Amino acid sequence: MTTRPSLAERADTERTFSIDLPAARRACKQAESALAEMRLTEAQQSALEAIAHRPSCFLAYQLLGRILDAKGHQQEASECYRGQLPQRLIETLATHSQPVAVASDGYQRLPAHAAERNLMPAALTLSGQVDGDGDDQRRADADRVIVSEGSFVDQVANGVVWHDAHNTQVLNAGGAEIVEHSVGCTQVLQALVLPCEPTWLGRRAIVLGARGAHNYYHWTLDIIPRLAVLEAAGIRLQADDIFVVPFARQSFAVQLLARFGIAESQIFETETDTPYITADQLLVPWLQNKMGLTMSAWLPRYLRQSVKNQLTTINEPTREGRKLFISRSTATADGRTLGNQGQLEAILEKYGFEIVLPERYSVDQQAELFSTASVVVAVHGAGLANLVYCAPGTTVIEFYGEHLSPCYQAISALAGHRYYNCHCARFDASQLNAADAVRTIADRRSADFQVSLEQAKRLLQLADVID
Repeated sequence: MTTRPSLAERADTERTFSIDLPAARRACKQAESALAEMRLTEAQQSALEAIAHRPSCFLAYQLLGRILDAKGHQQEASECYRGQLPQRLIETLATHSQPVAVASDGYQRLPAHAAERNLMPAALTLSGQVDGDGDDQRRADADRVIVSEGSFVDQVANGVVWHDAHNTQVLNAGGAEIVEHSVGCTQVLQALVLPCEPTWLGRRAIVLGARGAHNYYHWTLDIIPRLAVLEAAGIRLQADDIFVVPFARQSFAVQLLARFGIAESQIFETETDTPYITADQLLVPWLQNKMGLTMSAWLPRYLRQSVKNQLTTINEPTREGRKLFISRSTATADGRTLGNQGQLEAILEKYGFEIVLPERYSVDQQAELFSTASVVVAVHGAGLANLVYCAPGTTVIEFYGEHLSPCYQAISALAGHRYYNCHCARFDASQLNAADAVRTIADRRSADFQVSLEQAKRLLQLADVID
């Protein structure tokens, strides 16, 4: 990225950077075809071309991982599977990148929340569970500490931002980088925007987005809480503010923003327009929430209070004490489906559980359901983000297979819930073969599994949910 001329100096003919989704898709198909025929150099070039057209193209990173695996470069492949480009490939793609200075001024940092340290007690489990394997397992067999570094807002006059679903870079008016906000492959971005000028959004733009902006969990726990960071920093939202996010057309995103008075007309989607933007004033909240392990205790309190302020039916005595099973639709779930979900649901219904498919409810209806629950049983998945709305003391039971992120255990610890989990066997284990030993992290995260019905009953008894 280079120093931006003043707005008065900009010509109408300036080129802006636009994501070219069709071109990225074509390049990914070419990469897949070449990979299938083991034309690895061609496949690699096509995958890199997809990233040049759309720097947030996660499929291209996964294809590069497979290509590098086939070449015997396992360490570099692992980086790509995690959505990072190895330095060697960055240099191949970003041949014209130039060093960017680190900003020491040109912005005002407004403190918001103080740092915190909170205890995350070990999960309550049954003995004799299936043992997990792989580097993605996070079995909680001891107490842990959730460490939050606090939060702040950087206020940047005439700054420049690149912000997509995977990468973020913030520059001051002189073109120097405010490094705390840097995410992804910023060297690639510098080369891509070298001949371009950022799109001006107006008087004030707020960078609200985060990685995972297509997902309900990340909207609830990573994006919406940035509004609390702005509030804590003393910033009041205004009617002409523009809110910058990668994606925001999902119904749950629109509803969540509307809860806080943000209209669709105020939303700027970088993935459907351009990720390279500027404004007279940029507001960039900084908030870390690494799958719950850096979350602050204020966060679930803030979200629960936001619902109390919106819903008149919350916590009505006649609605309290519900027992919920958060189901996953096999038609819409992105993996981690239960092979014996119907059997488990039948048992739970006998014990008075309501079967809930979250996608059938508005976000406020989901919040109301969880706020009136005494017990929540679920398969590991984004629907459990709604635990932030549960009252302290709620019993939470989470089933998981080959992957368990600690986020819902962390939420439970910060919100005062009683948290149990149960590791389950992979569904149709008879089909395992040697190739499964080298499956990617994404494969393990999405692997289906089945719940032992006997273990489920024992866990419900351990949690005093049934006799």
